[in-house]
Amino acid sequence: MIYNRIKKGIKIAEIWYNNTEIETALQSGTDIIRCHYVDSLPPGASAVENLYTLLIDLSRTEEEITSGFDKTTKYQANRGKTKDNVTAETFFSCGEKDMARFDIYIRFFNDFAKTKNRGTVSFSDYEQFLTAGNICVRCIKDNETGEPLVMHCYVVSDGKARLHQSASLFRNNEDKEARNRVGRVNKFLHLDDMLYFKEQGIPYYDFGGWYGGNTDTEKLSINKFKEAFGGEKHPEYSCIIPVSFKGKLSTFVRNILKKKG
Repeated sequence: MIYNRIKKGIKIAEIWYNNTEIETALQSGTDIIRCHYVDSLPPGASAVENLYTLLIDLSRTEEEITSGFDKTTKYQANRGKTKDNVTAETFFSCGEKDMARFDIYIRFFNDFAKTKNRGTVSFSDYEQFLTAGNICVRCIKDNETGEPLVMHCYVVSDGKARLHQSASLFRNNEDKEARNRVGRVNKFLHLDDMLYFKEQGIPYYDFGGWYGGNTDTEKLSINKFKEAFGGEKHPEYSCIIPVSFKGKLSTFVRNILKKKG
């Protein structure tokens, strides 16, 4: 998908996931093309980030999909589904325009982010996705209280449902069993998400990144969690393509300032 915006007089085309749209962006009179998580490196790329993600093929049967789960993940996802008294549902559908409802997700995520000392978010962070109708939020609700326990936010485009954010609030709960329950239903929600997007005809479930380093222990732990669902590792790239003279000058100045910083 492609979004167009203007920042400080510079026309920027932002391409997410599918670099086949680069030609369209080039013909739009843009100054700079920013590519996010595309599957091949385009010509003329600058400020390249070499990245990875994990993809799960949703064209397979449910049995084939879950056969890639490790034993513990499969057991806990099934227990979350059958014994933890919760319901998985689509909280915010692609194309939905109820921003008051989406605000519930934003507040839920921000509460989670504060427990992790992460940055909070606002509507502006999602504006381009919401305008295009690409945002889907799925959640696990407690059957007794009706309160959400876990929420997963996806950007759905170009044949992929890409996990954008995942949030749960169990870190504030000192009850070990309650924490374990949230962990189980989180795994159940990942499975239910895969089956939901499979029914929607989406070919791939994208775990939204895989850490390629070996020093960040938290990211390595997240890798291990994702790998427990199976899937295949795929390279992807983020980069900038300066197009016009104005865009090339802006990119040149940016690179100099980045080196000095």
